[in-house]
Amino acid sequence: MNFTLGAEFPVALTPEQLRVALSAAQERHPLLSAHIDDCPGSGLGFYRSPTAIPIELTVLRQTMNSWTQAASAELSRPIETSSAPLMRTVLIQDTASSMVLLTFDHAIADGMGAVFLLKDLVAALNGRELAPLPVPEQQEKLIAGVSLPPAEDRLGEPSGGDPRMAAPGGKSRATRGIPLPPVQNLELDVELTGRIVERCRIEGTTVHSLLVAVASRVTGTLDGKDFVRVMSPVNHRRLTGAGEGVASYSCAGRTGSQPHDGTPLWEQARAVRAELSPLGSLAGIATAVAAIDEAFPADVDPDTLAEMVTNGPGNELSVTNLGVVGLGPAEQIYPTRVVGPLIASYVEGQEIISVATFAGRMQVCGVSHGIREEFFTELRQGLVDAVS
Repeated sequence: MNFTLGAEFPVALTPEQLRVALSAAQERHPLLSAHIDDCPGSGLGFYRSPTAIPIELTVLRQTMNSWTQAASAELSRPIETSSAPLMRTVLIQDTASSMVLLTFDHAIADGMGAVFLLKDLVAALNGRELAPLPVPEQQEKLIAGVSLPPAEDRLGEPSGGDPRMAAPGGKSRATRGIPLPPVQNLELDVELTGRIVERCRIEGTTVHSLLVAVASRVTGTLDGKDFVRVMSPVNHRRLTGAGEGVASYSCAGRTGSQPHDGTPLWEQARAVRAELSPLGSLAGIATAVAAIDEAFPADVDPDTLAEMVTNGPGNELSVTNLGVVGLGPAEQIYPTRVVGPLIASYVEGQEIISVATFAGRMQVCGVSHGIREEFFTELRQGLVDAVS
């Protein structure tokens, strides 16, 4: 599965500038010189190539909405995992601005890993040297010393064990290599973004929880759903000490709600926060990771995995939220906008929206054949109504 992180710069970057920065970042992050192989004796894993192949860079000229089309094309084009590096880059040039699209195979990076790479690219573009990082620790090793709580105190069944949470998901979408529609992008200005942040503080909840609650209402209305399940990926790097390397750490929480049962919106948002709160502790993270490892063994074959995804518990939405993207102090060459992580859904009936806040503005994006333009219109209106 591919995903893409985009950054817009208010300067016309040259291909050579970006190639030099990418080379420095590749030397810093070991997994950017690794491929996936199943070797006799050592088994399936990452293997570093003796000679690093430079990160692929494609240069395009800016046209109307070209970044949204280019990002969709990147998500549609598979990354060959048998040879390094498992990422590529697109530079979209204009006379006075640039858009950089970083596309990764999810096996080597998650959304935060992509943000850390972007942070390093900004540093390199401004002439700063990048020190090499060690090979990232495996997720299981990071939590190996964490004692799981007693069974009765572990993460409960999502939404209190509501049987609707266990209903199967949709069939797998055949999206690899199939063109996707352009990315849909909703930008909230500084004033509205600030009002949302402040109101969430007052209401005792989080911006993510509000987004989940509003998005659930919109999905319920547009798709005629009386119960909406949402997957929320969780960043546990600070808790586990995973560091700022390019790596993929998988952990997520699931919530479900009846969005139009008459419960006030802010009460729904607080309920989402309460359900996800166990993932704010090391014990909660360890429990969730153990559940993922048990459900999806490392040696599962692709056909079995597709069957497990189809027959296992599904979700109507996934909201992947980078929060406030930190790239260090502003410099001469510095982004004005960050979007992503853009991900195409591989399951029918499940849509993925990505959220990133940078320079005070929130960006909400989605890309699939199933998500509609009305979703973003209604989502914006729901957020406006929430803080009015």
